[in-house]
Amino acid sequence: MSDYYGTPSLTPYQQCRNEQQSRNKQTYGNEAGGGNEYFYCALGDRGLAYNLWWRHYV
Repeated sequence: MSDYYGTPSLTPYQQCRNEQQSRNKQTYGNEAGGGNEYFYCALGDRGLAYNLWWRHYV
């Protein structure tokens, strides 16, 4: 059996940030969002996980 030297898995926060940046790029053309509309990560209920949220006008 050989040793495995792969990349360690991402933390939940890193996973959320990656998705946040991806969605902002896809929707607004940059990683920060557009003006007062953007995707962002926030701690979920009881601080156990990160959730992706979308701030936008309706």
